[in-house]
Amino acid sequence: MKPRWSPRVPRQRLRRLYDGLAAGRAAEELIDDVGITLYLRCKSILTVRDIFEEKRLPCPACGLLVSLADKDWAWDRGESTLHCDACGWSMAWADYWATFRHQELGPGGAADIFEEYVRSWEAAQSEREKVLVIDRVIHRWHWETLLPRPSFGLGRPTGINLIEGNRKDVIAFLDSLTYGADSPDETKATRDAWRQRWQEVKERQAAGRAPRSKPG
Repeated sequence: MKPRWSPRVPRQRLRRLYDGLAAGRAAEELIDDVGITLYLRCKSILTVRDIFEEKRLPCPACGLLVSLADKDWAWDRGESTLHCDACGWSMAWADYWATFRHQELGPGGAADIFEEYVRSWEAAQSEREKVLVIDRVIHRWHWETLLPRPSFGLGRPTGINLIEGNRKDVIAFLDSLTYGADSPDETKATRDAWRQRWQEVKERQAAGRAPRSKPG
């Protein structure tokens, strides 16, 4: 049995949500659908984080945690075998790794942002609270919570982990979302903050590409 990872949310579904907010008619079912999809996706991302940082993973057969710390297992040994003592499930590490490799499930410098979403979604009660929690998590950037910010990774939006598409697609999509008179003021403020951060990213990337002058 292979592990199953939650997918990213389709862009069209998010667009319908923002179009509805702008027109003052966002459906509760759509809010919950998007929010739960993001919630499960964040949980998958944090599971991958735990594999690398906590050296543990949930058994896909019985759900109990499998500790990797005391097993015949190593990051660079594809033939290493994962084994659950509780139910007997086993799988080669190379096969397990292949299920999430290149799937945008690595948290990078945004694990705290995904953790915040999980907590906030679980606590959200009203439709408005749920919308604001969704809006915040998709408009963040990896490493943005670190001060001073590192010179690497800042150009990676959390939306890549959460929304279908590559970096270019996701950034263009977020920049094209509809806002109107009925959109919550908080979402407009989040949009403005995201665009300001995007401008900062572009300036830092341009500075990094600029040719260095030769010493005179």
